[in-house]
Amino acid sequence: MKRQIVAGLIIVGLVGTSGLAVVASAAGSFFDADTGCAGAEKRLLPVLSSLAILDQAPGDAVALGGRSSGCEPDYQQVYVGQNYRFTAPRADVLAFYDQQATQAGWRRVAANPSVTNDRSLCYTGSVGGATAYAYVWFPGDSGLAASNEYNVTVSALDGEPPATGAMC
Repeated sequence: MKRQIVAGLIIVGLVGTSGLAVVASAAGSFFDADTGCAGAEKRLLPVLSSLAILDQAPGDAVALGGRSSGCEPDYQQVYVGQNYRFTAPRADVLAFYDQQATQAGWRRVAANPSVTNDRSLCYTGSVGGATAYAYVWFPGDSGLAASNEYNVTVSALDGEPPATGAMC
């Protein structure tokens, strides 16, 4: 179960990097019968897309392309991600997001150690009445992007999170 969620997050990074993403502004046409996304996912995508953490970046970071978004219907999970290019040390990037997330009321949780390392951050909170997660990671660590890129992803579940814990 966790592997499928993590695979979804990795796909977010890949899709965002390749430019083949569905842009969040097209949310109205994104959710239809072909995607398997409906109901609460429709209401959560615009809420996630409006979260400030997706637009916040350290001074030297530059957004790469538009946002990626999608839905994992098996888990009733919707996600929105943004890739950035950076030149500052990773520690500065992580410190920036730790401060931003904490100030916004997110609570830090441990990331899945089987797919991440100590150079990623995971937070949880409530967004639009749903359990939400914010995740900052470096897809280059897995060979999915250049080493000077990172990704910020927010996701929300319509329902209870799996018993295994954090979704990032």
